[in-house]
Amino acid sequence: MLSEEEVLRRFAPISLTSEQNARLEQLKASAAELALGIFNNTKNSREQALALTKLEEVVFWSRAALLIENQ
Repeated sequence: MLSEEEVLRRFAPISLTSEQNARLEQLKASAAELALGIFNNTKNSREQALALTKLEEVVFWSRAALLIENQ
């Protein structure tokens, strides 16, 4: 069972360091390149939309992985 402290820790604001932010920007640039590849090489479809959504999730979870370093 979660404690109140754990709930507060999970939702506490955390900032990336400048080094982590640079790494995140590199990951986002790589994701954008892949996103354009998906967009330009597949038909407009539900599957294309899902592929792009999953790529957005990759960026989201990559940022979360960087934030864990600060805990």
